Formats: sequence, structure tokens, C-alpha cells
Amino acid sequence: MLISAAAADLQHVALDDALRVLLVLAEKSDARYERAAARFAARVTCERRLALAEARYVLALAEALPRSPDAIAELLRPYCAPGRRPG
Repeated sequence: MLISAAAADLQHVALDDALRVLLVLAEKSDARYERAAARFAARVTCERRLALAEARYVLALAEALPRSPDAIAELLRPYCAPGRRPG
């Protein structure tokens, strides 16, 4: 997949770009989606230093992303904004 190759060439993939990749995987029903979603939620949790309730919310959103990609991506975007933490 072209996205995977491009991401592999980068030293660091920003959270907002990681969300875009996750969105494509979700829309294509890619078999790698579940693992990518778990990694994405873990990254958001660590990088944004989320409390348990927020971490659980981000994980639940990542799990639900394939069911309503556009709406759920909008809920996840604030967690990905550089230097920002929702709240």
C-alpha cells in the first residue's frame, strides 16, 4: 500500500497524519486496521498524557471509526492537533 510505504520513509509521523492514515485503513476495511487503531490510541494517550477516562474514550473512538469515519475523525482531531490537548 502506498500510504504504508510513504509512512515508512518518514522518521516521525505526526498524530494528525497518523489519523489520516487510520481513516484510509478504516474506509478500505484494511486487515491492518485493528492493530493500527490500537497503536494510534496508545500514541495519543502517551503523547497527550491522557487520563484513564480520556484514553478509554480515544480507544473507543478508534474502534468505532470504521462505522462512521467522517464524524468520528472529527471527534479525534482535537487530540491530534500539535501542541494541544482537548479539554
